[in-house]
Amino acid sequence: MNTRHTPSTASQVLRLQPDDWVPNNTRLPVLIYPHAIALHGSDPAAQIERTFEANGWPAQWRDGIYAYHHYHTEGHEALGVVCGQARLMLGGPRGREVQVSAGDVLLLPAGTGHCKLDCSPGFLVVGAYPPGQHADIRREAPTQAQLACIANLPFPDHGPVQDPQGAYQQHWPTSVEGQRLPPEGPGPIAPEPLETLPQRLGRVVLNDINSCYLPALPDPQLAGVSCQAQTSRRCTLPTVKKFRTT
Repeated sequence: MNTRHTPSTASQVLRLQPDDWVPNNTRLPVLIYPHAIALHGSDPAAQIERTFEANGWPAQWRDGIYAYHHYHTEGHEALGVVCGQARLMLGGPRGREVQVSAGDVLLLPAGTGHCKLDCSPGFLVVGAYPPGQHADIRREAPTQAQLACIANLPFPDHGPVQDPQGAYQQHWPTSVEGQRLPPEGPGPIAPEPLETLPQRLGRVVLNDINSCYLPALPDPQLAGVSCQAQTSRRCTLPTVKKFRTT
């Protein structure tokens, strides 16, 4: 595990109850690690990514935080602040307001509502998830199936950063049966046949988010989608062209 970071302040633990349509997570609390990573060098984002990956939380994107309330059902989320400062609302419209700055790390269990209220110019975070998980964007009340997914989503043995005070082990305990990922992770994911992509990706709805997660394709044009790959591994879709079916 990465040793090039030492928390300078006690971890914060936030237990959040459901708030209107935001389910939150009534078993696993939010953990906030102030100044968890002592950033240095010319690429602090890469430093955070290496730290997360060394602790079993592969980084998936670099970006800001959406300025509307949302939550995820298919991934526990680690957020590492690369630069700048921000004021966030956690837990939904009537949730908890927190301030974050460079070097801070937040661990949001699946179901946790979060929203950016304001931020300084250049505010940037790295997002990471346990192996096999990702951030689906939810902005409405969850279904029973989604609540079951939130309740049973597994997590690694270790948190995304070193935790000398043991907050992760204490509040995300091993005693939760069936919740820990096996040490080797969930195993490789079989590639999706290209012929299924038009049917699945064709259901993407572009709204004010104007962004979605796409699987890695050897040639994005094969799916008939014009997109520009970002460092964050997201594709912004200004237009969606008709899929080629031949």
